[in-house]
Amino acid sequence: MTPRPPLVIIGLDGATFDILDPLIARGQLPTLARIAQTGWRTELLSTLPPATLPAWTSFLTAASPGHHGLVDMFLPLVPSYDLRPVSGAMRRLPTLMGTLAARGLAIASLGVPGTYPPESLPHGLCISGFDAPGVARANRASVTPSAWWPELKRLGGWRYATFNELSRKHHREDQIAQALLGDLDAKERVALSVLNMQHWDLFFVHLQASDTAAHHLWHTFDPHSPRARVALPSQRDLLPSVYRRLDDLIGKLLAAAGPNARVLIISDHGMGGASRVAIHVNRLLCELGLLHFQPPSRRALTDLASRALGTIIARAHPTLVGAALRHLPAAASRRVLRHARGEALDYGRSQAFSYELDYAPSIWLNRASTFSHGMLTDAQADALVPQIRAALFELRDPETGTPLIQDVVTRDHYAAGAASSTAPDLLIEPALLNGYRP
Repeated sequence: MTPRPPLVIIGLDGATFDILDPLIARGQLPTLARIAQTGWRTELLSTLPPATLPAWTSFLTAASPGHHGLVDMFLPLVPSYDLRPVSGAMRRLPTLMGTLAARGLAIASLGVPGTYPPESLPHGLCISGFDAPGVARANRASVTPSAWWPELKRLGGWRYATFNELSRKHHREDQIAQALLGDLDAKERVALSVLNMQHWDLFFVHLQASDTAAHHLWHTFDPHSPRARVALPSQRDLLPSVYRRLDDLIGKLLAAAGPNARVLIISDHGMGGASRVAIHVNRLLCELGLLHFQPPSRRALTDLASRALGTIIARAHPTLVGAALRHLPAAASRRVLRHARGEALDYGRSQAFSYELDYAPSIWLNRASTFSHGMLTDAQADALVPQIRAALFELRDPETGTPLIQDVVTRDHYAAGAASSTAPDLLIEPALLNGYRP
């Protein structure tokens, strides 16, 4: 019996047509150009928030974050205020891979976010995404079947981090690009080896380099970026070089999959440049009388702890950071995360607060039904929403007077579903300032 043609899904994290189209027009992405010409392409809306784990999990489950449960990248471990990273362990619905595997199909899943712990695929294998414990690369607990772990090690492993992005040390742009190109070389070895191992009904590989490259190198590619500097031609080519390597890798994967393979290339969210304007949500809440910082003496100790932890994290190799957090007790690792962020809030006197996560700014109301030091009934919390929304919409760019906030969405709308109560009360969508995000 002739095997069915494989479906090859390639996830380009944070990829955007704002980069793809100019490079295709210049003839630099021949594989993606051919796919775009012979197939079908479109822009899709991402999830709210437009972040990696909520979005990829929506793709995996065909459900919104409020239903599948991964409503953000980090969430408090209530009733405490300690942040914890979100993982696939919190997912409430089965994935595409698990559903197909249960029907007897052969599945390979490589590095897809939201897949830790790795699913047991009777006729396949799974390498978890970066929500697996540790920072630098997949470990034994991230792989099924466990018997395949030695082979993955022989191939060089599956990397999650190519350099320490938490470092306060300035990374040279050319070093970032070289690190990402080296990571793609490593992923190519693993991906091609798995693809050639047997016939797969579904082969799904996730590639993070497009996202990391754009975060760190956008200003070298976009001459209109507020953060752009006068760049040498070699610097202007750094971001395109990563996309060219992705295009080359995609070409090799499709050649190995065969001429009858069906192909889906998808991204979880878009990408863009940053403005030079910053919004400090907690400062606004403090001015409204809804938030209080710690007293100066206690805040000084928090700042000292933050600087010390920040220095350690910044100077450590990603492997050491991951190992330390993995072997610390859970409560201790969560406190490390809080202190490293320099948190200095007095929760016992605050009605609202933000963790000020820049990828998706949000506000939590300090509900007694949720938090250990909660001071608001649910009715009181809901009554604060109009005041906070109005204050956010009043924020203006100090130089131009342009509004800084496009929308403020309640969790009943952006995270409707069984997991709604686990999401922040308000999600803030910053307005673009001449096309660039605060």
